[in-house]
Amino acid sequence: MAIDKNTISKEAQKFAAKGQFDKAIAEWKKLLKESPNDPNIFNTIGDLCLKKDSKADAVDAYRKAADLLAADGFTSKAIALYKKVLNIDPKQIEVHLSLGDLNAEKGLTGNALESYKIVADHYTQQKDTAKALGIYQKMADLNPANIAFRVKLGDMYAKESMASEASKAYLAAAEVHMSKNAFKDARQLFEKVLALDPGNKAVYHKAGMLYLQEGKFSEACKALKPAFESDPSSREIADT
Repeated sequence: MAIDKNTISKEAQKFAAKGQFDKAIAEWKKLLKESPNDPNIFNTIGDLCLKKDSKADAVDAYRKAADLLAADGFTSKAIALYKKVLNIDPKQIEVHLSLGDLNAEKGLTGNALESYKIVADHYTQQKDTAKALGIYQKMADLNPANIAFRVKLGDMYAKESMASEASKAYLAAAEVHMSKNAFKDARQLFEKVLALDPGNKAVYHKAGMLYLQEGKFSEACKALKPAFESDPSSREIADT
């Protein structure tokens, strides 16, 4: 038998008006049985929990509402609710992470970086290096022109013996140096990569292009040769 939503919501509002929040919440939960993915119901329950000073339950309800809104593409509303959660409990690390992801999605880089830093610092304090590095990578991807940060990220990966990830971070920083004609700085990063991964063909290709820009044709040929041998079908390397 279908429930009467209007009757139940009116009953819930009556209980709430009398300050009988537990009874009001119980009525709203009846509606959840038929509409388990309604963020508005969770939001209302969160408000009622907060009124009766049940902060943990309020946080749980608001998070469910925010998660549903984010999944449905209502980013701004989800962000507002995640902030509501953090006003109650700033130690909700997963909420900081969700907030960072949504802000990044909206192009709000500064806000995203602020949230990500809180999460990265938390994982660093917990000595959970793998998770911390994952967040630092998000931060680096948001701000690709920040060479110092990418080099620092590369150093962190190298310290953890994550050679592939370290190489990618160093090469990304080197590309920025090359775009600014800072060839010496780029070469230093290439050396870091080769120390970790002597057979990295991407380094030889990039080093060859660097030498070419500097007019050092003999060095360019030596660098490009192993890159071409690893990918003889590359028209770009062949033409170069």
